[in-house]
Amino acid sequence: MLKKLINIKSSNLLILGFFLLIWSNNAFVFGGYTLKLISLFVGFLLIVFISFREFKSNRVYYQMILYSFLYFITLWVISIFKHQHIDITGIVFSIIILFLYISGYLLSRNSFYSLEIGNNLISSLLFFTLIGSASFFFKQLSNFEPTLNSDLRNTGEESLNPNGVAFTQALLFLFLFWVSNAVKTIFLRVLRMITLVSVLLIIIMTGARGAMLSLFLVFFFMFFSKLLIYRLTYSALFKGLFVILLSILLFSFIVSLIPILQYKLLFFGERLFSMVDFFNGASRDLSINERSIVYEDFFKNWLSYYIGKENYSGYPHNLFLEIYMRWGVFGLPLIFFMFRGLFLSFYGLFKSQFIPQINQINQINTNRINLIFLFSLFFIFSFFQAQTSLNIEMNRSLWISLGFFNGYFNKSI
Repeated sequence: MLKKLINIKSSNLLILGFFLLIWSNNAFVFGGYTLKLISLFVGFLLIVFISFREFKSNRVYYQMILYSFLYFITLWVISIFKHQHIDITGIVFSIIILFLYISGYLLSRNSFYSLEIGNNLISSLLFFTLIGSASFFFKQLSNFEPTLNSDLRNTGEESLNPNGVAFTQALLFLFLFWVSNAVKTIFLRVLRMITLVSVLLIIIMTGARGAMLSLFLVFFFMFFSKLLIYRLTYSALFKGLFVILLSILLFSFIVSLIPILQYKLLFFGERLFSMVDFFNGASRDLSINERSIVYEDFFKNWLSYYIGKENYSGYPHNLFLEIYMRWGVFGLPLIFFMFRGLFLSFYGLFKSQFIPQINQINQINTNRINLIFLFSLFFIFSFFQAQTSLNIEMNRSLWISLGFFNGYFNKSI
């Protein structure tokens, strides 16, 4: 049975908040650093505003917020006591993820599991994403040299890390897949397909393996959950294979016409094979080798990190190693909740398949989508991505999803 349906005005503001928070890198390429900050903070404020505006006074909520702040302060006291690297950016982003966690919790406790969204907003989000993808493409094209020895991981902007770009683009892909999942018009379906392909191309052009592999895992688990629920017919299998084959042919045709895509695709393929060869012991991979050195150092010295590592800086490209290296045993509750969140996100992915999205609304201009599905996609992707790249403060989707699942499943299981 569906829970309370948030009104369409609040739905649009919440969805716009999600979009702007994720779209900030596109905003930077499209309009510079100022536009990126505007996109990031307006998105953040919209999410916090909607979640706190609908806040229902309840002692349990106040306790959760109080405990979250106390735990947050405890972790920062440890960082200061252990003389770990602290800068203003880290402080600001730490506050952001704390409030996103609380916002996710409040959204779930207020039963906002279904949202209504109009076609106009969906088409606007798809259109602006397409502009962002085009901006990324032409930025890279302007710095492109037609040789495999050139810097093929160049994003066109020195201040943008390719792994960070791939991460945000993958989140954008998942968000758009979710928000346009129930569109009915042919125009929106075509626009959706073109936009999703454009975002996927940008991810491939960064050469980032972690984001693509994590994205693959998300859709693998989503497909698996559907198989557990729905019976796979021969006609559905044939239709699926036909769509995949047609997509590959169209993709190959587009790539054959654009040299930069050919080189980027070859480079991405080389990086994937390099990773396979590394684990087979046949070759070295610089990126994985650097991570292996950090892992080796951790396992040699982890006993001395029981209250966090002295003078910790940087990050080990692994969520659990980072938590323990920064806060020692005080980070163990956080590790527990992360594993719990992964289990709950799998369950949420399975459960969300039972929530009707299209047939419950007859109006052609209105679509219904559910938050359980979105946060399941976000958490699974962010969790696996965090095992290879990004530090805790940058992984904003992980925290708002964790807050949502902690709130939702605490009262429903």
